[in-house]
Amino acid sequence: MGKIIIDPVTRIEGHLKVEAVVDGGKVKEAKSSGMLFRGLELIMRG
Repeated sequence: MGKIIIDPVTRIEGHLKVEAVVDGGKVKEAKSSGMLFRGLELIMRG
């Protein structure tokens, strides 16, 4: 199982961090954290 961390995510206003746990080529868990709410959290659901 591998872990991917993208910090900071660029090309957006503010700072965002994305973490994903990958197992067998599929994302098993994903988290995002940021200082500003821009709605990306809602887009990433589901």
